Amino acid sequence: MSAPRPPRSTSSPSPPESVLAPSSPVRLSSPLPPVRFSMPMKTSLSVLRPVARSASTAVVRPA
Repeated sequence: MSAPRPPRSTSSPSPPESVLAPSSPVRLSSPLPPVRFSMPMKTSLSVLRPVARSASTAVVRPA
């Protein structure tokens, strides 16, 4: 019972690290040039602002 547990803990953290490291920079650099990336950033900011306000008011009301 104790033998299979260590391999699971060692195998689970290693694959996500190897997948996240190479995939995230490649996805941002190759398909999305800086000009296109700035567009979604602006839209996300405009969308996040009202959401943050509504979230803050929702948190303040019950408290």
